[in-house]
Amino acid sequence: MPDLTYFICGRLLQGGQAMGLVLNLLLSGVALVVGSLVGVPLGVFRAMTRPSLQAPLSLVLGVIRGTPLLLLVLWTYLLIQVVARVPLAPIWIGCVGLGLYAATHISDIVRAGARAVPREQIRAAEALGLTPLQIAAFVLMPVSLRLMLPALTTFTSSLFKDSSVCYVIGVIELMQLAVLESSRNPRFLLEYYALMAFIFLVVTLVGTRLAARLERRLRIPGIASPLETVRASDRQTLAAALARARQADAR
Repeated sequence: MPDLTYFICGRLLQGGQAMGLVLNLLLSGVALVVGSLVGVPLGVFRAMTRPSLQAPLSLVLGVIRGTPLLLLVLWTYLLIQVVARVPLAPIWIGCVGLGLYAATHISDIVRAGARAVPREQIRAAEALGLTPLQIAAFVLMPVSLRLMLPALTTFTSSLFKDSSVCYVIGVIELMQLAVLESSRNPRFLLEYYALMAFIFLVVTLVGTRLAARLERRLRIPGIASPLETVRASDRQTLAAALARARQADAR
């Protein structure tokens, strides 16, 4: 049975082919960068323009977002390799497909975060004579980035796990590597899949913890998280119930 290093990077350390977890990290990392470069400007544009002006863009984004990710990656491969005949490696085609998928979701996250910024701040920036580009760079993004960080963390975790769909275009990532090895050694079928699940779990948990720490460091003073808001509401409800109970006892 291959060791843990084989599932993490394949034969990369021996000068051979990179496989396994390192390709999942590469796919999700590049896709996140591509999706951010495309999705952030689109999200800001959708937040600052009228719905009638963004209708065609929303339609295109809706079609891409509504397409199953497996088909999106496969069609990206067919368009680049078969139709356009561009000699691009499957790993980079997978990054393009995942990047398109990430751009649509990041666009929605940025749009929602930008619209959560109080309108008074935007009006104050307009009163100071800032241009729309300056408002987006110095008012919208610094505040909305902190507000949408939890949603971005959740999407990043999902994107990392969804990178396994690139097996359909020949990328030997962690999932596909476990399938290949289990077909060669059926005796270790359960061990392969258990190890694969363990690696995904560890990476996801570590990333979530790091993102939670970053969220606490970038937290806006005076704005509570949803969980803290619920806890504050519970405390207020409990205090009101105790007050009513004391009044009833006094009577």
